[in-house]
Amino acid sequence: MKKKKNRHSKPRHRGKNKRFDGVLLSGDSIADIKLLEEAADRGDPAAWYNLGIKSLLGLGGPKNPAEAEKWLRLAAEGGLGLAQYELGRLLLKGLGKPQDDQEAIKWLRLAAEGGVSAASFLLGLAFLEGEGAPRDIAEGAKWVRLAAEDGLPIAQYQFGTLFQTGSGVPQDDAQAAHWYRLAAEQGFPDAQYNLGTMYKDGEGVPEDLSLAQEWYLKAAGQGHTLAQFNLGVMNRDGHGAPQDYVQAAKWFRQAAAGGLNIAKTNLGFLHLHGLGVPEDVDEAEKWLRLAAEGGDAGAMLMLAMIGVKDYIDPEDPG
Repeated sequence: MKKKKNRHSKPRHRGKNKRFDGVLLSGDSIADIKLLEEAADRGDPAAWYNLGIKSLLGLGGPKNPAEAEKWLRLAAEGGLGLAQYELGRLLLKGLGKPQDDQEAIKWLRLAAEGGVSAASFLLGLAFLEGEGAPRDIAEGAKWVRLAAEDGLPIAQYQFGTLFQTGSGVPQDDAQAAHWYRLAAEQGFPDAQYNLGTMYKDGEGVPEDLSLAQEWYLKAAGQGHTLAQFNLGVMNRDGHGAPQDYVQAAKWFRQAAAGGLNIAKTNLGFLHLHGLGVPEDVDEAEKWLRLAAEGGDAGAMLMLAMIGVKDYIDPEDPG
């Protein structure tokens, strides 16, 4: 039986000099850079790659995308998958030289075919979004799947969204939940939020408000504002959690601080009625104004209801 080729994120190089095994050196000292330059002079693609990354990130000196492009191109032409990926990224962004979508896709494809999962994902996005490549949902889904199967969390999340929306693959909530779970278990907050919502709504998984809250808590702990807001709603309504206005206010405040307008409206409402926070019309008005300025219609209505006459809808010039 033919042995299946293992895909991996970082190509392995079995040269004698393990110091340049496709991994960025941790130090920025003159001695480290000198060692890199000596290895580069000997024609070591991994040294070229490291010099390119140092120039790209400004490690040991100012950022220099043009210099980065030069070194990464040498390493990419030498067959180093990570360099092919980074060169493709540079060319897509037009850093180091004018943007060149066609060449960028060429290098990303080479890296992806060589097993660089990040390249598979970026190539998939290019086809899905029609940026850098002709829009081709099925082709995009194919490359995202490869990256997801390699264990890349962002690709697993993206593949889940394709199943949930039926884009490039048959619509399948159970498959969406499966891929969200894989990404969520690796700590990807958007996947944790989406998985929590699927448990809340019973889509693709049995409805389970306890598990919904569990995944929302994980995402909220990483600053995910929609997860914070949903936890606030669960505490406010006693849905899947004991009714607790103090906890609701805490979560609404965190989401509001993160810029979520609907959370500002809900926090204003709690202050208006003294639920979980001191009753304070001025504080309520402050949050409602902030939400209204962000376009929240509910906040505009509440401001009108409490008789705020000097508020002007920014979308209404009259």
